[in-house]
Amino acid sequence: MTSEESFYDHYKDTFEVLKGYLSKRDHYTIALLAMVVVSCLKITNPHLLNEYLSKFIDTKISGLTIAWSYLSVFVSYLFLWIVMQYYQICLTIEKTYDYIHNIEDELSSQDSYKVRREGHNYLNCYPWFKWVTHRIYVLFIPLLVSILAIVNIVGEIRANILCLHSISGILTLFADCLIVILNSERFRLTV
Repeated sequence: MTSEESFYDHYKDTFEVLKGYLSKRDHYTIALLAMVVVSCLKITNPHLLNEYLSKFIDTKISGLTIAWSYLSVFVSYLFLWIVMQYYQICLTIEKTYDYIHNIEDELSSQDSYKVRREGHNYLNCYPWFKWVTHRIYVLFIPLLVSILAIVNIVGEIRANILCLHSISGILTLFADCLIVILNSERFRLTV
């Protein structure tokens, strides 16, 4: 096997790994959007969310009752965890695309055959679609998540649900602030 063949095999393997990352991103996008719905419910009607979560927990572990403040902390940290996982996979995908473009350029320079499976072909044939989807993943979703975290902080302060003298209030505020910080960092890295 020549070094060119080995390099092309590496290219194919890297592309397969990228497919796995894209699948993970799709799953995290769905989870993130589900958490957006849960956060909207938490903001607009926290008692209803508490009732739903309590019923769900009761079906899994009968007789267990958890105070709303702890459920609120759980929802906030679950949202934070999904946001972190989502951004981590998005950044990995962006780095992998850059790497694939470099491999394509290197392979194309070694032979008269131009390798353009994903990188340049996608960029040239679907510029509008790429622009729209990139804006959704990079701008819209982080902006939506940031707005929800800020509204959640303000809403909890106004409703006196966020008690800074309690550990659950401090933990909820910390999670929401981390979400805002992560989103602002995501903006900085991609804009």
